[in-house]
Amino acid sequence: MDGTLIKGSTSSTEIKSYIKKSGILQLSRNVIKYRLFNRLKLKTWVANQELDPMEYEFNQEVVALLRKLQYRGVGLILATASPSLSTDRVLKCSPLVFQEVICSNRLTNLKGSKKLIAIQGYLTKNEETEFYYIGDSHIDLQIMKYSKSSIFVGKRIHFIIGKYIRRIEQLQNLKTYEKKKWA
Repeated sequence: MDGTLIKGSTSSTEIKSYIKKSGILQLSRNVIKYRLFNRLKLKTWVANQELDPMEYEFNQEVVALLRKLQYRGVGLILATASPSLSTDRVLKCSPLVFQEVICSNRLTNLKGSKKLIAIQGYLTKNEETEFYYIGDSHIDLQIMKYSKSSIFVGKRIHFIIGKYIRRIEQLQNLKTYEKKKWA
C-alpha cells in the first residue's frame, strides 16, 4: 500500500499528524514509556492514537491499472505491512474497493517472507494458486518471484539498482587508480 497504492508512507503521515497534535516531546515520552523501540511497535502504537483526519495522495497510475483489472473480473486483495487501523484510514479515502485486506498486527510485521506466507495462506484458503503483485522496494522481490506477474512502482528499486551500479563503478575506478599508482 505504502509507495504503491498511495504515495508515501502511512506511518510517516500518522507520526507527523501525532506530532502536530501532541508535540515531539510527548511522542518522545511515549516512546520511552511504552518502549516503542522497534518500527512495528511504534507504527502500531501511533496508528491506535486519536489522529486528525489525513489526506493521502493515491498513485493514479496504480489506481487506473487496478480498476482495469477489477473491470476484467480480477478480485483485488490488499496485502500491506501497515497496521490495520492505518490501513482502515487509507481505505476510507480509497477510490478502490478491495475484496480482502491482509495487514500487520501487534505481533507480525507483514514484510517480505511474512507477507508471502500470508498471501499463500489466503490463496490456499480460497483454493487459488496464482496471484499478481505490485511492489515498490527490494524486499518485494521475495514475493514477486512467486507471483504470476509483478510490477515495480516508483523509483525505489531504480535507486537501489542505481546505488549498486555506482558502487561497482567506484570499485572499477579504484582498481584503475591502483594500477596507475603501482605501474
